[in-house]
Amino acid sequence: MISAANRTMWHIRPISAVLLGALLGVGIWVTRSVGYSAAGATDRPPQEALPQFDRVPLRVGNWVGKPEPIGEDEQDLMGVDAALSRVYQGPTRTVRFLVEARVGKSRDQFHMPMVCMTSNGWSTLKSGVQTIHPKGFAKPVETTWLFMTQAGQYMAIRYWLWKDGHYTAGPSGVWRQLNAVAAWERLRNADPKGALFLCYTPVDRAEDADAALASQTDFAEAVLPSVDQTLQSNAGLLDR
Repeated sequence: MISAANRTMWHIRPISAVLLGALLGVGIWVTRSVGYSAAGATDRPPQEALPQFDRVPLRVGNWVGKPEPIGEDEQDLMGVDAALSRVYQGPTRTVRFLVEARVGKSRDQFHMPMVCMTSNGWSTLKSGVQTIHPKGFAKPVETTWLFMTQAGQYMAIRYWLWKDGHYTAGPSGVWRQLNAVAAWERLRNADPKGALFLCYTPVDRAEDADAALASQTDFAEAVLPSVDQTLQSNAGLLDR
């Protein structure tokens, strides 16, 4: 078994395939259920309206990143206009980091990782909400965390949402309210714009859950200032 201390970005590749498969599986179901074709599902906004995720540094704090690109066809199936997809290696843990951004008219709302992963056979062992404190932020950011398992594998997951310049996350009521707002905006033919942040960390043993989640906290607090600057300066997301 590979120890957490020796885990590298190479070892996360099979997990990355599982995660992308979960996201795409839900995207394909949504596409088929509402009668869209992959090619015409999204009116892709012009490049200048998209977040410039390439400006987010590959080195943040004690973490070093490596791109894990998602193609435009895959983005269409996921229902997003732009995506930041990287694997970051820290001192003892690896984080698969995804940011999904929607700028134009979208066919569907963001999907909770709990939904995507559960549909692919993962079950939740425990979950909660944790506040993180990114450097330079006037207010802390609430994030939702999950610890899941499937066939002897374990995964620590953290996610939160950015909309209209503000951050929020919640496993139940808050998230349902945000999704209801997005659904209403779609009915009014408005633009449900925003971004969903996702962190995935493979874990060897169930008893390592707290250490993995603490590592994700360190990573999220290190990377969020750079991503926030990219989102806050994007006219397409804020209607500036």
